[in-house]
Amino acid sequence: MTSEQRASVDNGIWLCANHGRLVDTDVITYTVEVLLQHKARHHSRCKQALTGAAGEQSVKHLIAFGPEIVAVGEINYAQDDQWHFEVEHFVTGDFPDLVRLAGHLRSIPEYHRYVLVNNLGEGRSIGNLSVRREGARVLVECQVTPNAPRTPVTSLPRDFALSANHDLMLEGGDIALVSGIDALPQKILTCLSMRRGESPFFRDFGSRLAEYWVNYMGSPWLEELLKLDIVRLASIPYSSPISKESYTPLMCVERVFRVAILGDLVERRLLVHLELEIVGLGPWSRNLAVHIG
Repeated sequence: MTSEQRASVDNGIWLCANHGRLVDTDVITYTVEVLLQHKARHHSRCKQALTGAAGEQSVKHLIAFGPEIVAVGEINYAQDDQWHFEVEHFVTGDFPDLVRLAGHLRSIPEYHRYVLVNNLGEGRSIGNLSVRREGARVLVECQVTPNAPRTPVTSLPRDFALSANHDLMLEGGDIALVSGIDALPQKILTCLSMRRGESPFFRDFGSRLAEYWVNYMGSPWLEELLKLDIVRLASIPYSSPISKESYTPLMCVERVFRVAILGDLVERRLLVHLELEIVGLGPWSRNLAVHIG
C-alpha cells in the first residue's frame, strides 16, 4: 500500500484499547475481510440510526452528556426542570462513563455540566443526573436549570466589520463598525471559527467543529456532531474568568434547527448551512464559510 492508502479513512477502523490489542495479536481470526465487514455493518447501523430504515428522519437523535459522552437516543419527556432520556447506544463514551459522570458531577467544571439534545435544538446546564439500566435500555434523568438568557439581536455589541475575505473593512478611510442585526453573521462566524483552546486566556472557550471535522470526516455522524456543538455554543452559558460575566457564546441564538455541510474544505474553510432561531428576529438561515484550519 502507498502512504496515502494507509493514511486514508477507508483504511481506518477505530477500536477501544482492549479490542485494538486483540485485533493486532490475532491476525488469523481478524483478517482484513472480517474487519471490513465489521466496519461496514457498524456504518450501516449508524446510518440507520440517523436516517431511519426507510430513509425518513428517525425519532432518535444525538444527545450529549457533558463534553465526552455522546449517545443516540430520544427524550421521553421534559417536564418543568426534569428531562428524561432513553439511550439506545453510545457514539463516544459508554455506560460506565455515564455512571461516573453522575457520581462525580459536582467535581466537574460548571461549563462542562450540560445536556444537549439535537432533536430539540437546545441544551441546558445540569443540576443533577441519575442513570439506571433496565434490561437493554439505559434510562437517564436530568435535573436541568432554566433556559439561559440570550441577548436580543438588536443589542449585539459594536464590532469591527469584516469583509467576505475576513479582512477589516474601511469606511471613509476609517475602520468600519457593525452592531445589532448587521453584526449577526460575523458574530456567528467568528464564534464558530474560534477553536476550543485556541485562546490562552479562555482555554475552555471555542468550538469543536475543527476537532469533529478531523475525527469524523466521511462519517454519517459528522453533521449531527457539528449541530450538537452549535447547540452547546447557543445554549450553555460561559463565565469569563476575567470579566466574571456569564453569557452564551452565540449570544442571541435561541435554537438550532439544522446544520448541513455544503462542500469540502477549501482554503481551510468549510461551507455550512445554518438554520437558527434568533432572539428578536425569529427564524434565520445563512451559508457561512467557517474556519477549520
